[in-house]
Amino acid sequence: MKKKGYTIINALDCLVMAAVLLACTKTEMPLVQQAVPLGIEAGIEWIGSGTRAPVTGSALPVSQSIIMSAYYNPVAGSGQNYFSGQTFTYSGGTTWQFAGGYWPLAGTLDMLGYSLADAGHVSSVSWGGNAAASVTMTLADNSANQDDLVAGGAGAMTSSSKTMTFSHAEALISFTASSNVAYDAEANLGVTITDIKINAANHSGTVTCTRSGSSVSFTWGSLGSAATISLPSLSATNLGTAAASLSGTPGLILPPQAAKSMTIYYTVHLGKDESGGNLDQSMSHTFTPAGSWAAGTKYVYQIYITETNISVNLSDILAWTADTVHGENLTWEE
Repeated sequence: MKKKGYTIINALDCLVMAAVLLACTKTEMPLVQQAVPLGIEAGIEWIGSGTRAPVTGSALPVSQSIIMSAYYNPVAGSGQNYFSGQTFTYSGGTTWQFAGGYWPLAGTLDMLGYSLADAGHVSSVSWGGNAAASVTMTLADNSANQDDLVAGGAGAMTSSSKTMTFSHAEALISFTASSNVAYDAEANLGVTITDIKINAANHSGTVTCTRSGSSVSFTWGSLGSAATISLPSLSATNLGTAAASLSGTPGLILPPQAAKSMTIYYTVHLGKDESGGNLDQSMSHTFTPAGSWAAGTKYVYQIYITETNISVNLSDILAWTADTVHGENLTWEE
């Protein structure tokens, strides 16, 4: 009978062969990993209202994905890029997860990511070099419906559950309005705002998000073309005597830029004629604010309209990452 052949390899040969295999393996992932999928808890720093813009609530909408990069910091020795441009999707609770990645067995991860309701509104992305330190994005021309770009980062993350806070990279322009006479449909008295347009506003551009630990800063480079943009989803609003937000929209999101002129379109209701028909007069008013609109800041313009006059004032400057409103000479809680 012919004996089967066996090859005996000693322990030293095994180690040599393993080293060769490792040297031939090309991957960004560290070789030793835990069987725990990569996940983060994603929150934002400002509680607002709206649908696609701005982000709703104190956490990212579950419909949004997070595009992430990570850098691996081993316990000893030099680190390496772990991955770039990977998509984290909502997996339940407050967690977003990257199904194709796992936490390293030892060491930590530095992370940087961004989220946008419609990924098609970004025309190019360039991740920075080592340490997941930066990402540069060009926002495509999307004047009809701006998205709220948010970015967040964290350093020294392990498989322990940690929250990554996302901050706004753009400015929010919003309005409240009132009149000296509350709208009265039966008598046809009062004022109705029908439209607000921001004139020659830049609505695209290139932004670099730079991470330092868990803090992310935003640097905007070239801004794209300018256009006249209406507030999205704005409904005709009949004014009361107390300042109130306009119906249908939380405001307009734009890249940081010098403040642009805005035109308010409104109808003054002047009662009825002898035959019972409405006496209405369509009006418009153009106002140019002073200063600039900065990233991560909410600007509230207060409109006051009477039968003969209109005024527009910057009433509040709200840090889009806090609940404290700063007026021109006062600071108070919302």
